[in-house]
Amino acid sequence: MENKIKLGQVTQVGFGTIMALMVGIGITSKISTNTLVEAVDWVTHTYEVKDKLGGLEKNLVDAETGQRGFIITGKDTFLEPYNKALEIINKDFKEIQKLIQDNPKQLENLANVEDLSQEKISELAETISLKKAGKETELRALVLSGKGKQVMDHLREEIGEMIAIENELLDKRKEEAKRAEEISNFISLGGTAAAIGLACFTLWFISKKVVRPINDVTSALASSSTEISTAVEEQERIATNQAVAVNQACATMNELNASARQASEQAEASLESARQLLVLAESSTKGANQVLALAESSTKGANQVLALAESSATGSRQVLSLAASGNQSVIKTVNGMSELKEKVVAIADHIVSLSEQANQIGNISALVTGISNQTNMLALNAAVEAVRAGENSKGFTVIASEIRKLADQSKKSAEKINTLISDIQKAINLTVVVTERGKKNADETIEMSRETADAFAKVAQAINDVVLESSTNVTQAINDIVLEAYGSVIQAIEEVVLNNQQDSIAAINDVVLRSQQISLTAKQQALAIEQVVEVMNNLKQGSVETASGLEQTKIGMQMVNQSALNLNAVV
Repeated sequence: MENKIKLGQVTQVGFGTIMALMVGIGITSKISTNTLVEAVDWVTHTYEVKDKLGGLEKNLVDAETGQRGFIITGKDTFLEPYNKALEIINKDFKEIQKLIQDNPKQLENLANVEDLSQEKISELAETISLKKAGKETELRALVLSGKGKQVMDHLREEIGEMIAIENELLDKRKEEAKRAEEISNFISLGGTAAAIGLACFTLWFISKKVVRPINDVTSALASSSTEISTAVEEQERIATNQAVAVNQACATMNELNASARQASEQAEASLESARQLLVLAESSTKGANQVLALAESSTKGANQVLALAESSATGSRQVLSLAASGNQSVIKTVNGMSELKEKVVAIADHIVSLSEQANQIGNISALVTGISNQTNMLALNAAVEAVRAGENSKGFTVIASEIRKLADQSKKSAEKINTLISDIQKAINLTVVVTERGKKNADETIEMSRETADAFAKVAQAINDVVLESSTNVTQAINDIVLEAYGSVIQAIEEVVLNNQQDSIAAINDVVLRSQQISLTAKQQALAIEQVVEVMNNLKQGSVETASGLEQTKIGMQMVNQSALNLNAVV
């Protein structure tokens, strides 16, 4: 099987990369944002330093303005800006010092500014004191000396230098802030675009390399289950026809069994009639011997000879009647065996048709086995794809497992059907052998029955032609010439009665032997038919089990088809 990337690997690598990328973007964005914020803070810090320096310069100017107003007017109200400036200037120095504590150069400059500020404030305080003391000349001299202006100019230069340094820092920090902003924008936009692109690629790869093979597997499963369902329905139809044929064959075999038993009973009756015929023939022979003895003993016994001759004729008629009855029994036996032969031939035809249907079921069962193997392979493929899907496709694993179980059940059902078909074939072969044997026995029985019927006919003809006519002739001879033709009567009795009765006894013995053979053959035929009935009952049971197995296979394939549809709906 082709080695493919599993869905779990794709999702773990793809979405893991996306998550790592997003985390990286977040961290980098956070760093760049912090850098940007820090740069902006430094820009703000620079602006704040510049603002504080400007405020410091303004407060010094305000202090100088208040000092000048007071010197000119002498009014204390003009000292208000001066007094406020003095309160704020010290605070301004502390705040500026705090802001620039990380810049030694600026701290040094601030120290110079602070010294100059103290010098300026001292000069302002001195002029105010001189004004308050009324020392105008000294005040004028101090102002005209230009000392205050020099200090103030120097202050402005120092503050201007500090502001210039802050402007340089401001430009630099603005550049850093701009660069940090660009980096942040690039990371945010570029990283987001990369994450979206990677996510789209991952989804495309999953759709093409994982979902599509699963769709192919589910489609193949659905197609295979449909084919199997069609084959199972066809097999179920054939099995139903087979069951009907088996039921018909069983009914025919039951009728055949009854006919065989009836034929056996008729054969027994024929044998019994033949035995009675033999007894009567022997009795007739004894009577003839007695007639001969009486005829030889005395002429006076002629009347007794006549009576015994009539008794012999009566016995011969009874023998003739029994021979006719035996002949009818044999004819019935022949007819029954003919019907038995026809039924055996019909059973043979049914068995041949049943064998063909069993072969068709075997072929369809082989097809079901092949399709079950294919379904099992497809289920294994689905299971492999489901395993590759990992945690995201647990449903695939469950459905694939159910499909594999159903495919195994279908295969087992097909194997069971094959076993049943093999048993049915064995039973059919045995039935064919027994049927052929029964047909052969039926033919032999029919032939022997016909020979027996011919023998009965010959016996009847012999009795009719010889015994009765002879007895009549003897009686007539006795009546006509009892005394005169005594010698002729004796000779007639010896030549006709005794000799012909010996022939009749021999024929009757032959009938008895043939009747015994017919009875034995009929019993064997009945036993063979009972064996066929037993085989047909087993065949019927096998057909029922086959139909049950097909029903289970059909239900299993319907579940396979439904599972394939569910799997197809999931993916």
